[in-house]
Amino acid sequence: MGTHIVKQGEHITRIAEKHGFSSYDLLWQRPENAQLKTLRRNPNVLAPGDEVFIPEREQRTETGPTEERHRFLAKRTPLKLRLKLIGFDGKPIASTPCTLEVEGDSKEKSTDTAGMIESPIGATDEAGRLTIRQPKQGADVQLSLMIGHLNPVDLASGQQARLNNLGYFAGDIGGEVDQELLKSAVEEFQCDSGLTVDGVCGEKTRKKLTEVHGS
Repeated sequence: MGTHIVKQGEHITRIAEKHGFSSYDLLWQRPENAQLKTLRRNPNVLAPGDEVFIPEREQRTETGPTEERHRFLAKRTPLKLRLKLIGFDGKPIASTPCTLEVEGDSKEKSTDTAGMIESPIGATDEAGRLTIRQPKQGADVQLSLMIGHLNPVDLASGQQARLNNLGYFAGDIGGEVDQELLKSAVEEFQCDSGLTVDGVCGEKTRKKLTEVHGS
């Protein structure tokens, strides 16, 4: 029993795996983590410094006849990576072949009509790359993926990452957030979204940003 301090790039499934739990619900549904659950809501989007209560693992006893072979299956919550590809025109990049590489494992994928691709990943997978095949444009597009590194939307770094993902340049990821670039990107997003343009990522803007971005 103890407390896990969240590091950059960690999500609840990765933390559960690290401490030997087969399902993140064994941590996320604990009453000791109720405050964190209310604060973050999404177990896959935590902030560095968040505290996760880690209970003692419980031993389980099973009975069965001797001198026979027995099989025990551990139930694990599947983890999936979901990506939505949107073009500069704001429309989904639909029915487009892609190559998704995660920790050296490469898979050929194709976006659906909504521009979505989905793939199962491991709890410890962190780095990836997506190659979008665009022969008509004359060159493929490659995107680096940092799985689990998206910070909550109420943090400036989380707002910056979401805006960058949506095509509004809010500064380079990592290090101190450039407040002027962030303000400019927020203004552009507010203008495109029909919100009051004030450059402040308040509650309404954060809600819209989460809605458009998807998490």
